[in-house]
Amino acid sequence: MWVAALVFFVAGTLGGFFLTALPIMSPNDWRYWIAGRIVWQLGGAIWCGAAVCAPLDAPKWKGAALGALFGAILCFQPLLDLALGPLELEGQVVQVNVWQGRAWRQYGAYSTTTHAQIELEGEAKQSYRLKLSGRQVQAWAERFSVCHKNQTATRVLVLRHLQNVIELVCETTQGKPGIG
Repeated sequence: MWVAALVFFVAGTLGGFFLTALPIMSPNDWRYWIAGRIVWQLGGAIWCGAAVCAPLDAPKWKGAALGALFGAILCFQPLLDLALGPLELEGQVVQVNVWQGRAWRQYGAYSTTTHAQIELEGEAKQSYRLKLSGRQVQAWAERFSVCHKNQTATRVLVLRHLQNVIELVCETTQGKPGIG
């Protein structure tokens, strides 16, 4: 049983990230993706801790508590985002900077990575920088660029700690909201 718990935990440690990095979240379903990541990582750590203590004749609750602590450390940012909710930013897109990078992979070759930094400026001259990478860049950089080129007011819904954009709304030239 401890082998299955260990496999589930390791898969959750590595794969839980993809639950929040790959899908394009919406204002209606972002909680489910984050909750799935937390359940996978935190639940896997608790199960693994309890299962490892079973053959050692140690109390399972001690292993489960240690696993819960380790699992909470693993998914601390998603826990914060779930507790605090998304951040709503309003203002103008000041800068959209997209660049390509390279990452060394274990199989002995480089692969291309895509990153973006988007700067928003609010009405009180406060600024906020979004740092996106991977699929987030592909999904949102062009939309942010359109808002920047048109110099329209922008409303962005973003997860505070995971830096995932949930929604982007730009004002159209007629003053009605439209998707950027």
